[in-house]
Amino acid sequence: MKIEIKNFNLKNALPIMGQAFDVIKINRQRLEPWFWWTSAKVTPNKTKTIIFMLLYLLDTKRKEIAHKLDSKKEYDEQFLIFVDGKFSGMMGLDNINITKRDAELWYFVSSENEGRGIASESIQYLENYSLNENKLNSLYAKVNTENTRSRNLMERNNYVCTDIKYKTRTSKRNPKIADIMTWEKVLTK
Repeated sequence: MKIEIKNFNLKNALPIMGQAFDVIKINRQRLEPWFWWTSAKVTPNKTKTIIFMLLYLLDTKRKEIAHKLDSKKEYDEQFLIFVDGKFSGMMGLDNINITKRDAELWYFVSSENEGRGIASESIQYLENYSLNENKLNSLYAKVNTENTRSRNLMERNNYVCTDIKYKTRTSKRNPKIADIMTWEKVLTK
């Protein structure tokens, strides 16, 4: 099994947009509670998925440019996960804060690739990238208390639960209400 992580940019994203829709469609029911943009209301077909992913990519670049102009602003970075050359998920860093030297990590792996260590390897990639490229000191993840797979993944990767918020929005972008655990890890070389 060969795992590749590629930056989410036009060069890497355009060729796999159809595959991305197929992964979202197959995994929609499982992903929708955690990722608002996988909802059938947002990305119901290939065309809308492609348009959404292009807009998402442009918004990411807008935030990155704004950050470069005013380093006080937070920005995001996303990556594509490939297994044996096939698109198999995404991951990223949201709310990268250079002042605090932290960021929120997120990920999803297609159901056909769950339980194969891909999420752990992807998180390790994000940790190394964050430490070496972004000079961050820590990462955190917000996990719904009902998502036992993600909670176990955080524990396996040495993240510590530092907070639980009850009946709160799952993220800034997701209006769903849930009980959310915050998991943190201090990054070391």
